Amino acid sequence: MLELQSLLTTLSKVSGERILPECGDKVEEGDLCRVSIPVLGENFGDSTDAVLRRYAKDWVKKQGRFNVEATFRKAKTSITWESDDGTKTPLYGVIILSWWPRPPSSERDDWERDKAARKAARFREH
Repeated sequence: MLELQSLLTTLSKVSGERILPECGDKVEEGDLCRVSIPVLGENFGDSTDAVLRRYAKDWVKKQGRFNVEATFRKAKTSITWESDDGTKTPLYGVIILSWWPRPPSSERDDWERDKAARKAARFREH
């Protein structure tokens, strides 16, 4: 599992501390890794925190060859988050971040990537 503390600290600071710098559930099932990140309040300009989810996905991708998925789930009922020191805080929702190793690319994938690069180079020449 990746060390996520720097990501969580950054998300917390950027969100104005709406996101706790702690992980909720950490699950490893074979190659699949999943963490839930608690969200304390709504971002009125972006109610599903799409920008923060995109940042988290990009951060995980930079750590290695991973496929990544990030979803937002709003709390349907009153859920509280209990931190390590025992403090209980009501939650607005959670960001669920999942990642798994990307399979190695095939010869066909390499050929298609090279073909697209050659085509782009041809258009730049003209």
